[in-house]
Order: sequence, then structure tokens, then C-alpha cells
Amino acid sequence: MSDPDSIHSCWLGGKVTDRAHDADQAVRAIIGLTLLPHPIPAPDVYQTLAELEDLAFALDRVLRHHLERALDASLTSYQVHDRRDPQTSVANARNRLDEAANHVYLAGRAMSAARAEIADQGYDNTPVEVTR
Repeated sequence: MSDPDSIHSCWLGGKVTDRAHDADQAVRAIIGLTLLPHPIPAPDVYQTLAELEDLAFALDRVLRHHLERALDASLTSYQVHDRRDPQTSVANARNRLDEAANHVYLAGRAMSAARAEIADQGYDNTPVEVTR
């Protein structure tokens, strides 16, 4: 018979993986849309950066706190096996997650600074005359 908590954890783990996949696909869709040779007005870039900044800070929290805590809990909840010492593997993974979180946090800060640079821009729908 399976442990109900274990079944719930596996279901939850799958849902977390699904949401990470959805986030990846959303970013890939943004890449596809911004490959088009059309300009995007600063106010729209500003709002897009705001959303991506929120994503960066949320990802920082997920990496630094939630996934680290989940890894620690897995050591006491499951019979973890690894070709190395599981405790060492988790400790090393935590260090790498912290490193990744630091980079993501800095990316969020840089996006905030970029938004500040274009905060006052507006635009008219009037076409710009091309002069050469």
C-alpha cells in the first residue's frame, strides 16, 4: 500500500514541474513575438519589463527558499539514493540554487533600472518620416 502523503507529494511535484514548464513556454512565446521586425513602444516594453521583473523576484524566492526547503524535506521523507552522499548532493544543489537566485535577483534589479530609464516615454501613432 502507498503512503497517502507520498502520493500527494508526487502529485504536487508533478504540478510544480508543470507550472515551471508553463513559465518556460510563456518566455519562449515572448521570444517568438519579439523576433518580429516590428517596434514595440516604450510604454509596452515598460509594462512587459514590470511583469518580467515580478517573475525574476518570484523565481528568486522559489529557488532560494521553496526548492531548497523541498530538497531538504525529501531527505527525511523518502529513501533517497545517490551514487554520492545524498546529504552532500543536496547541500551542493542548495549552493547552486542560491547562486542562481542571486543572478535572477540581480536581473530583476536591472530590469527595474531599465524600466526607470523609459518611464517617461510616450508615443503617437503618427508614422515617423524616414530621412536619409
